[in-house]
Amino acid sequence: MSGAALFSFASQLDTNYCPTDNELEQIKSFLVEARARLARIDQERDALAGEIAAYEALISPIRRIPDDVLEEIFSACLPPDRNCAMSASDAPLLLSRVCGRWRNVAFRTPSLWSRLHIAQPAVRGWLPMLSKDEAWENMISSKVAQRLAAARQWLERSGDCPLTISFVAAEGSDPHAQAAFFQLLVDYIRRWRAISLKFQLLAGSELREHFNQLQRESAPLLAKFSLDVMGSSTMGEPMNWSTLMLLDGASLTHIDLSYCGPGILSIPIQWHRLTSMSFSENPANVTSEDLAQLFSRTTSLQSLELSFNGTPPPLQTVQAIVSPVQKLWLSEPYNFMAQLVTSELTLLDIQLVREADAGLQTLLHVLSCSKKLETLRIISALGLDPLKQLFSALPTSLRELDVVERGRRSFPLGPRIDDSLLSILNVEGALPRLERMSLALDCDGHFSEDRIVEFLQGRIQAGLERHHSPPLFRRFQLTYARLPAFSTIVDAQSNRLRQFSEVGIDISLQYPPLPSLSPFPAMKVRSVPWW
Repeated sequence: MSGAALFSFASQLDTNYCPTDNELEQIKSFLVEARARLARIDQERDALAGEIAAYEALISPIRRIPDDVLEEIFSACLPPDRNCAMSASDAPLLLSRVCGRWRNVAFRTPSLWSRLHIAQPAVRGWLPMLSKDEAWENMISSKVAQRLAAARQWLERSGDCPLTISFVAAEGSDPHAQAAFFQLLVDYIRRWRAISLKFQLLAGSELREHFNQLQRESAPLLAKFSLDVMGSSTMGEPMNWSTLMLLDGASLTHIDLSYCGPGILSIPIQWHRLTSMSFSENPANVTSEDLAQLFSRTTSLQSLELSFNGTPPPLQTVQAIVSPVQKLWLSEPYNFMAQLVTSELTLLDIQLVREADAGLQTLLHVLSCSKKLETLRIISALGLDPLKQLFSALPTSLRELDVVERGRRSFPLGPRIDDSLLSILNVEGALPRLERMSLALDCDGHFSEDRIVEFLQGRIQAGLERHHSPPLFRRFQLTYARLPAFSTIVDAQSNRLRQFSEVGIDISLQYPPLPSLSPFPAMKVRSVPWW
C-alpha cells in the first residue's frame, strides 16, 4: 500500500470509523510490511544489546573484587539464623555454581563449609509397603548413599574449622541409615563446636550402641549440645543416661534436652559451667529431686527455657533455692517456681497464665523477687480483676510490657476488660522506666480514647520527672481480636493522639477487618467470560 493511500486514513485514526472490506485489505497489507520492518529492527536491537551486555560484563566491578574480599562477601551470604542446607538454592553451594572463579574461592574457604544441616531421607508411614518393593528400596538406598557422600564431601571442605552441625532423622527413618549418618558425624567429633541431634534412640538399635560408646573428652571443642529423641528412650529398655560420658569432658555452655525420658538430668555434665539451658519433658519423667538438683547445680545459668506438657511435681525442700538466671522462658508458671528466688531476672516470658491453676499467685511471687526485671511477655487467660492485680505488682524496673489477654474460659466469665486496667498504670510512680507497651485483647474489651490519652500523658510526665526529653516511653500498641461498638473505635491519627506521635511516641491501634459489605459474596467466579 502506498503512503498516499495510507494518508487517506489518517483522519480516521483514533475514531470509531469502520473501514470497508476493500479498505480492510489495504490496511492489512500495510501491517504485514510494517510488522516485518519492526521485526528486523527488534533483531538488530537484540544483537546490539547482547554485544553491549558482553562488554559491560568485562568491566563489571564484581570482577575486580579481590579474593579475600569475595570470601567475606560469601560469608555474609550464609543463612544468619540456621545451618546451611545441602541445596543448590542455598549458600555456599549456590555461590559455587556461578562461575569457575567463584567456585574456586568457595572451595578454598573452609569457614563456608563449617555449618551443615543434614536431613535423613525419610519414608515415614509407608515404609512397610516400600520394604516389599525392590525398586523403591533401591531408590531410597541410593538417595541415602548420595546424601552421605555429599555430607562427607562438605565436611572435608571445612578443613580444620570447628563444626556446627544439625542432624534430623524423622520418625520412620531407616534405623541402619540413621546409624550411618551418625557414624559419619562421629568421624569429625574432635571438631564439634555445636551439635543438634534429633532421632530415635530405640532399645537395641545400632544407633543407641554408637551413641553409648562416645567417650569423655572426645569432643573437646563442644560448647553447645542439643538432643531430642522424641520420647523413644522409654521404648523397651530405658536409656541409662548416667553412663554417657561425652558431655562430662566437654566445655559446654549451652544444652538443649527435649523429651529424652527418665533420668536425663542425671547425665554427667559440668553443670556449673552452663550459661544457657532449654529443657522440655513429660512431667511424669521428672521428679522433684531432679528439679531441685537442676536449680542447685546450675550456678552460672543466665538463660533458661522450661516446657512441660503437664504439671511437674513441686520441689521437696523447705528452704528457697536462689537461681542466678537472668532470662526465663516458661510454657506456664509452674508451682515449683514459688520456691525459687530469681533476684537477677531481667526477662520473663510465659506462654499461658491461668487463674484456676494458681498460676497467677506463682507469677506474683516471681515478680516480687525480680527487682531487676526489664522485660515481661505473657499470654494470660485471667480476666479483668486478676489482670489488674498483676499490673499492680509489676516491678518499677520494667521497660517493656507485652500482654496477650484471652479472657477467662470458665464460668462466670467476669467483667470485660475496660479503662480501669490502664488506670492502674497512671498512678504516680507506676513503671517510671517503661519504654514499650503492647496489649492484645483476644476477648471482650476496649479502651476509650480519653483513657489512652490520659495514659500517654502520664508516660510523658514520668519521663519529664526523670529528665528525659524526648520522652522515655517510645511505643504503645493495642490489638483487638474482636470489633467493639462502632462508636468507640479510636483512630490513631486523631488530633488528640497525633500530638503524642509528634513528640516521638509510636502509636498503633489495630482492629479486625470490618464486615464485608460487597455485593459479590457467594457468587461463583467463572474461569471464562460468560459470553
